[in-house]
Amino acid sequence: AASDDQNSAKPHPPTMFVVSMVLLLLTQSYLLISPFVYSGAMVIWLRPSLDRSSAGYYAGLVASSFMFGRTLTSYHWGKWSDVYGRRAVLLHTLGISIVFQLLFGISTSMTSVLFWRISLGLFNCIPGLLKTVISESCDDSTWVSDTTGLVFGMWGVGFLISPLVSGALADPVGQYGEDLIGGAMGEVLKAHPFILPNLFGSLCTGVGWFFVKFYFHETLPEPIEFPWIRFYKRFRARAGGSVEGRYKRVNSEVAFGDLEMSEAGTSGQETGENEERELMKIKSAKLSDPPLPPATISSLLMHPPTRAALVVYWIFSFCITVTDEIIPLFALCDNRGGLSLEVHKIGLTLSSSGIIYILIQYRMYKFFSRKLDMKGCLVLAISFFVPATILIPAVLFVQGANGEAKGGESIDGEEGEDKTRSLTWPAFMYLAVLIGVTRAFASVFFSSITLLSNATVHKSHRGTMNGLSMLGGSVAKMLGPITAGTVFATCVSGWVDERVGSFLAFGLVSMCGT
Repeated sequence: AASDDQNSAKPHPPTMFVVSMVLLLLTQSYLLISPFVYSGAMVIWLRPSLDRSSAGYYAGLVASSFMFGRTLTSYHWGKWSDVYGRRAVLLHTLGISIVFQLLFGISTSMTSVLFWRISLGLFNCIPGLLKTVISESCDDSTWVSDTTGLVFGMWGVGFLISPLVSGALADPVGQYGEDLIGGAMGEVLKAHPFILPNLFGSLCTGVGWFFVKFYFHETLPEPIEFPWIRFYKRFRARAGGSVEGRYKRVNSEVAFGDLEMSEAGTSGQETGENEERELMKIKSAKLSDPPLPPATISSLLMHPPTRAALVVYWIFSFCITVTDEIIPLFALCDNRGGLSLEVHKIGLTLSSSGIIYILIQYRMYKFFSRKLDMKGCLVLAISFFVPATILIPAVLFVQGANGEAKGGESIDGEEGEDKTRSLTWPAFMYLAVLIGVTRAFASVFFSSITLLSNATVHKSHRGTMNGLSMLGGSVAKMLGPITAGTVFATCVSGWVDERVGSFLAFGLVSMCGT
């Protein structure tokens, strides 16, 4: 990698390029997190024989199916991005995800729910590609570090938006009554109670596609076009059509992925001469700097620093995914081991933790990244995550025995009879602050491990490495919801006191972080 550092410095990317990455991470956060809030209610709607306490098994299956699909293709998307370019891969996958997200929302059987959720995961590659793109965009290490913290800090903003939106939009007829939502719209929403949160997800994905199309610059030197695009252009050329705005290959001397366009109407002689000059540039560059062999899974895992960074990332991904899934199940559970909250109140609580996160995350990461090295940031983040996770079910004691309010009005300002479905203000603030601070430290971890992982491989191998990172992370996140549902449902099933069972469940989760 020493020869890489000798390249001429790249300028800071345009602001809209950074904005496009921020929007992509927000979209990714929503696609992944939004079903966590209503997956329990969804499986109860699909299978009415289930109750709130037993829904965890099936809710975990729905949540993990996305990661099962991503596991199958993450490595391949990363490898293809090293050939066809980061931008082209994003455009293809985002376009397909718009459709699959909507189809998931209108599913009416457990089979179709799982099929479309898996399909959505098959075409998901946003996090891995963004990790690669940030490191390639600029040679200023401070800018790369700060931008990594900013972009991947959008996970927390997603935790603010996703639970709030999906909780408010899920099953609107059941939540707000037929008197408020009636007529033809009410019938559609009654037949497809979870269409609205997924329609919102499709719109977010569409916005992301738009920004990638018009503001996202290619950072891979010399990408080639997908075979079907080349076939289409050859077909049009043979049919007598012209291909306007044909992109030339990006040579390594062009700063920050600027693309030259051949204007329509260029003579065949000029076009041939231009292509010949481009070919000579590429050949001369290859002669002076022979390319490395393509990265493979075995070559990456045989490199100790890369292997260590990947394994640490995979383990912590499992921990944070189990935590993300077990918190809504804990809030939904209607025995003494849970809070027995309604879906929209779960969303409100999780969204409030997102506000805490937004207020502290970026400043926290900048502070620690300047005071500590990346390994120090990792140790600090994990050291806080473990005890904080164990303390989450202590909200039961803040709330009061048996989930009843203990001296204080509920968060919705009512003193109604159904106390078990409301949080007192102290309990609400306890959960919001604890979860928000925990997620901020998790963001410190993920930003730091991203920089460490990218530093262990050559630039031309980062797409493949991050694809492998996403493959292992997808396996961890696929197993996470299933593990969370199984562990929590087992712990609160009555073989021990339900409140003790909740502490046991969160304690088992936190052990993974050690």
